[in-house]
Amino acid sequence: MHILVVEDDPRASATLKRELTQGGHVVISCRPDQVIARARDGLFEVGLFDTSTFDLATLNALRDSSRSVPVIVLSAVSDVARRVEALRAGADDYLVRPYDMQELLARLEALHRRVMSAGGLRKLGNAILDAHRHALIGSDGETRLTSREYALLAHLADRLGQPVSRSSILENVWGTQFVGEGNVVDVYIGYLRNKLKQAAAEDVRIEAVRRVGYRLVATG
Repeated sequence: MHILVVEDDPRASATLKRELTQGGHVVISCRPDQVIARARDGLFEVGLFDTSTFDLATLNALRDSSRSVPVIVLSAVSDVARRVEALRAGADDYLVRPYDMQELLARLEALHRRVMSAGGLRKLGNAILDAHRHALIGSDGETRLTSREYALLAHLADRLGQPVSRSSILENVWGTQFVGEGNVVDVYIGYLRNKLKQAAAEDVRIEAVRRVGYRLVATG
């Protein structure tokens, strides 16, 4: 997943970033005063506050961004009142240093799964399919999909890696009463491929399956 690490001491955070990267995650770093700009980009899925002093205003700035992002606070302060303050301010989890890296990775994955499910979000490679906004969020930001484009991509995503016949696509996306051009599926597949390029979703592709239809493949 793409993780935003909010830090005020890059040297102190070097180990954290190295471990996260080795765990297969993409790390985006910024200072506390850069959070608003990064939040507007929307190119991350989880936020980690790794700062010597936890600034509630910075967390609020992230919470006011266009997309709700789960946040874990890393802190040397174990005081219960401080933890309660952070959680009530919008943090989703609070981990006290020193912590075990495997525990942090497990908490990140569990939090990500819970938020994705509750928010109607689905991970496809390096992109996210947003059911509520009918949008594809990739490394180049958000690309909006028409209702038909979204329905088609969601239908393929429900059968990720499996061949999906044109008849299945027509029945589930256009409906059993559809009357129109026979190549409408191929036309919309072309639209989706262009949208994937716009979103820079390099890990996602739609493959043609001879004599059957199409297959959605997502890696990473």
